[in-house]
Amino acid sequence: MLVIGKPFFLVKMKEIEKKAHVPHNRYDEIKRCLIERYGVPQHVFAEDVYYALPPVAVGDKKRFRIRRNYSGNPLQLQSIVANAKRKQVRSDGLEDNVENEFEIRNEADLQSFLAMMEGFGAKRWYSKQKDKWLFLCHKEVEYHLELCTLPIGGQEEHFLEIEGVYTPVGMSDCNEERLVTAINFFIGRVFKTFGIDHAVEPRAYSVLMGEKFPDF
Repeated sequence: MLVIGKPFFLVKMKEIEKKAHVPHNRYDEIKRCLIERYGVPQHVFAEDVYYALPPVAVGDKKRFRIRRNYSGNPLQLQSIVANAKRKQVRSDGLEDNVENEFEIRNEADLQSFLAMMEGFGAKRWYSKQKDKWLFLCHKEVEYHLELCTLPIGGQEEHFLEIEGVYTPVGMSDCNEERLVTAINFFIGRVFKTFGIDHAVEPRAYSVLMGEKFPDF
């Protein structure tokens, strides 16, 4: 995931993540606690548009995302990022994602990129908006903690997303599994601290929003 203000090039990375529902009446409390623990957050408003690619086999659901990141007061466009993710949900509920991301310089380049992808059969799928407070924590890996608000089902819902981000280049399977275990422990400990460990949400936002993969 792109952190606003950092130099950004083509990146292949792993993200181990979980998200949990945050009750409306505890949003402000949890935000204050996050600030006490992790410092002043970055306020980001993300506009995401998802595109689907024609399946090449039964069950194939390839997609990519275009994200416009806004920050500041008033909000101003900071970056446009293309992202393609290979998602796998483990038996312990963790998302184990391999992601490729790159920044697109401007709207003209974005339109050229989309025209190229549409030539390969891509079609617009759905969009979402995410208003989030981003906290960073450096331990075994870089942790991103996002206190998010999204419109779902006609009302605003809050989530705390936590992801551990790293590059697996040169890492053995054994060492990577130990790292994933450490990430899972960190996420679980934070959720338990805030009393939301029972509210982990394994479903993707597209499922929560009722967005079905396009019928090509």
